[in-house]
Amino acid sequence: MSLLDVLIVVVGVVAVLVAVKKVWPALKHAAVTITRMSLMLDSVSGLPEFIASTDEFKRQTAESIEVLRHQVENDHKTNLRDELTRVLEVVEPLERKVDQLITSDVAQWREISDTRPGSREPFQPKES
Repeated sequence: MSLLDVLIVVVGVVAVLVAVKKVWPALKHAAVTITRMSLMLDSVSGLPEFIASTDEFKRQTAESIEVLRHQVENDHKTNLRDELTRVLEVVEPLERKVDQLITSDVAQWREISDTRPGSREPFQPKES
């Protein structure tokens, strides 16, 4: 190989390196852009399935809300609110009766404690 051949090879290698250095930012940018577009296309391709599953979830949620609404709205038929009203109608008189019994019990204990010999302090019932 002659000196001219070696010089041509060296100049050729230097020219390729300079060209790569000049073109590299554009190639890098193009690679990043292609990668981003690929990711975007993957996302878009899954969009119809996502929309379908979201629509199904929305439908199920609307049905559940309607069932709950029926249970808590008072329609004077059979639902949770009507049953709660009926329970409260039974419990409130019982609560008043229990309060009367407690008052009566306290009064009887005071009367008993007043009749014990040597009793100086009035009876104090335990709070429950």
